Amino acid sequence: MAGLLFDYTKGYLRVCFSPEAWGDFRIDFHFHGDGVVTTACDDQFVKGDSEYSLTKDVHVSALTSDTTASFFSDMLAWLEAVTCGVYECAFVWEAEGPEGSLRWFRHHDGRGRLFLTWDGLRGQEPASHGVLLNREQMVRAFYQAFLDLIGSADYCPLMHEPVTFGECVGYVLNEEDRVLLPTTLAQCSRGDACALASEVLNFGFNQEIGPARRTSLAALIGPARVL
Repeated sequence: MAGLLFDYTKGYLRVCFSPEAWGDFRIDFHFHGDGVVTTACDDQFVKGDSEYSLTKDVHVSALTSDTTASFFSDMLAWLEAVTCGVYECAFVWEAEGPEGSLRWFRHHDGRGRLFLTWDGLRGQEPASHGVLLNREQMVRAFYQAFLDLIGSADYCPLMHEPVTFGECVGYVLNEEDRVLLPTTLAQCSRGDACALASEVLNFGFNQEIGPARRTSLAALIGPARVL
């Protein structure tokens, strides 16, 4: 009997993370459309002409707030589930009001369908989009975007990660001053040592300074009033 044959082609995903104001992150999703080839055939299964339908490219810009969501830790757990071959997995994040979700459905042949929903923000229209992707390409797009973010000069771990005092010292002080700090603290009174340690933390967590938080020990001793 006559009918139609369908052949589906994969789309392509690009992802970019970038810091925004107040500790938020912007997420740019670029979906390059998947497609379907429709071929008619007659009762003897002789194929006729084929028609190719390509989905339009879609760009969705979303936000995540590290005060209300754990987007990156949830994303990495989600990617692990996708890599392990879980049939269906998803996570939801919040951006202080609007919400987004990413949902993956595995196919049997290394492909899968990714669905994004985003409530929209600041005049944006809500988005709901699905695309057929290669699983490895999709995982690589998210993970590489994450590595690009944390390796960029605009990313500051002190703003977005829990850090110890020692880690804060490593981010704040110049290399030569990191060596001098233990001796300097040991020579101070207890009160002066606490004041100097507090000044290191105050400098490190001052968001007005920006991501390049490097200073000298001498510059911190004055404000700490260490004699």
